[in-house]
Order: sequence, then structure tokens, then C-alpha cells
Amino acid sequence: MTLPLAWRREWRQFRLLLDVSYRRLLDAALASREIDAEQFALWGAALLATPPLYASFIWPSRYPWLRARSLELLHGAVLADRLFFVTWSMLVALLVGALLWDGLFPDRTDQQVMGVLPVRSRTVAAARVTAAIVSVVVLLIGVNLPATAIYALVGAAHPSVGSVPGIFVGQMLASVAAGTFAFSLLLAARGAIAWLVGASTAARVAIALQFAAVVAIFESLMFMPGLLGGMVRQVLAGGTDVAASLPPVWFMGVYAWFAGPPAAALMPLAGTAVAALIGGLIAALATYVLPARLAARRAIESRDTERASALLVAPLVACGVLLRRPSAR
Repeated sequence: MTLPLAWRREWRQFRLLLDVSYRRLLDAALASREIDAEQFALWGAALLATPPLYASFIWPSRYPWLRARSLELLHGAVLADRLFFVTWSMLVALLVGALLWDGLFPDRTDQQVMGVLPVRSRTVAAARVTAAIVSVVVLLIGVNLPATAIYALVGAAHPSVGSVPGIFVGQMLASVAAGTFAFSLLLAARGAIAWLVGASTAARVAIALQFAAVVAIFESLMFMPGLLGGMVRQVLAGGTDVAASLPPVWFMGVYAWFAGPPAAALMPLAGTAVAALIGGLIAALATYVLPARLAARRAIESRDTERASALLVAPLVACGVLLRRPSAR
């Protein structure tokens, strides 16, 4: 079956714009064209990978002692540690989403360049959102891969907590899926805020969100282990209300399908996690692709917020008076 010519042309445009959108998103995160975007991404990923890497080295060292005490203590500690890895991925995704906030909606410069080309606005919007999601997925894989590999090797303290391949696959899938869900949900919220209250308000919300994400990441290193331990105890005791209301616990259901301990409250939540991930991705794409044409029109009709300096006005006026001919000016 051969697709129509217009669809094939739009698909080629989408692939080209997808390649261009990666650097634009990194430039939006840096807010500067003078810094190498790839270098920033590598150093940022290394910094974000340090806490889970440290946890994968240190925390499993207590598993033999807990196993000697009782399997119940071992299962509680294992679930709390794994919940930390999943929650950390969601915090990382929220931070990256706050940094890339301004690089998804079109601005006036984009429309001055793209508006004269035979490219549909929905193609540009789809390419940008897809580039953002793929970038975050790659970042989450890079952040979680070293810690997951080490934790899988040293965390298989008992057959009831899973084998090495099961722990590795379960932790990678649960962590990356949880982070992707958080990122797509943030994209959908950003699009809704921009349409409901305007782009300027959305930019101010982005600043507050960046601050909150940074604070949450640092605070999580101090308070998250204790909070997650209490949450896991409620889940093991049958606290399904708590488990069903917190997104990180949803993706622990995905983890539980590949590696134990088999908690009755976690296994049914895997379906909720998959549905939430698919729904978040669809919402993110719909928020940017469906109103793409209207967003492009708003961008080209918006006022230019950059004002010339008052020191430059007088020389420009003098040049206009002295140099009458347009070619001379």
C-alpha cells in the first residue's frame, strides 16, 4: 500500500525537523548559544546519575543482615530502595521538562523562518514534541543504566526478590516509564496553561517549576528514604488506597512483574501504569499538535518584546537624517 504523495512529503519534513529539534531544545535549556549543548547534556546526565549510583552501591550492603533477621524486613527494604529509583526518575524528568519548557511552543523567529516554507504547523509541533520525548527517554536510560546494572548484580540477595536479569529489566522499564509519564504529563500541563492563561504566565510558571524541581531533588536525598519506607510498609500491610493514589507506586507494579517480592497491592497496578503512560503521551501530543496552526498565528502576530536601547535611538535617527538615500543607510 502506497501512501499519498502529500503524506510522504510531510513524513520527510517531520524526520528533518525531528533532527533539528534536538539542538533547539538543548539551546532552550541553556538559554545561551555560546555553550556546547552536547557537553552540557553529558555533564548534566552524569550529575543526575550520581545519587542512584551511590544508592546502588551502598544500600544492598545491608541485605544479607536483613535476610538473616527475616524475609519480611528484607522485602520491605528492597521495595523501599526500588521505589527510590522510580521516584528519582520522575524527579529528573520533571526537572528536564521545566528546563525545556520554552522550546516547544513556536515563537516569532520560528514563524519568520518556517512560515514561508511549505511545512504544516502540525508537522513542526509533532517533531518538537517527539524530539523532547525521545531526548528525555535517552537521558533517563543514561541516568538509570549504571545504577540498575550494579543494583541487579548486588541486589539479588534472595530468590524471592528476583533474579539478576529480572531486576535489571524491571528496574529499567519501571524507571524509564515513570520518568516518561511525568515528563509527558508536564508537557500537557504546560500546553494547557499556555492556552488558558497565556504564554507570559506560562513562562513565569516555568521559573517557579524549575525552582520547585531543584528543591525537590535536593530534599529527596534527605527525606525520601524515610518517607518511602513508611509508604512501603503500608503497601505490604494492604494499604491499597495509598498505592492507588501515588504514580510512583503504579510503576512499581511494572517492576513487580519482573522481580519480587510479590506484593498483592502492587501487581494489579501495572495496568494502571501502562494506561497512564499511554494517556500521558497522547495528551502531550494532542496539546501541541491539534492547536499548532493557531499557535503559529499567535506567534507571528505577537508583539516583539525586545526593545532597542535608548542609547542607540539617537545615532539611528541621525543616520536617517544625514543619509537620505536608502542604499547609503
